[in-house]
Amino acid sequence: MAEQAFAGKTVLVTGGTRGIGRATAFRLAAEGARIAVNYHANQKQAEDTLAELKTQGNPAIAVQANVADRDEVERMVAEVRDALGPIDILVHSAGLSIVEHATDVTWETW
Repeated sequence: MAEQAFAGKTVLVTGGTRGIGRATAFRLAAEGARIAVNYHANQKQAEDTLAELKTQGNPAIAVQANVADRDEVERMVAEVRDALGPIDILVHSAGLSIVEHATDVTWETW
């Protein structure tokens, strides 16, 4: 069996239950990583993603958090660390949208 490039690594994928984040989570799991997928609101989608990830044989968890909220991010990181160990890799794939003209966006809003 070929060596798995991410064996033993803990990866947190924000926005990990859909699109590019989901695909990245599955690829890293196939390479041996322990995966934490973050989701904001769609628990059913997170549960489905988690069930499919677990078929690859590596530990995996889903963690709800709004990545735009610092307190929720800190809670999420602690939850991942408690369940899977220290985070080795962060894949920030969560989509955030700002409904303003680009020239009107302040640093605080960004």
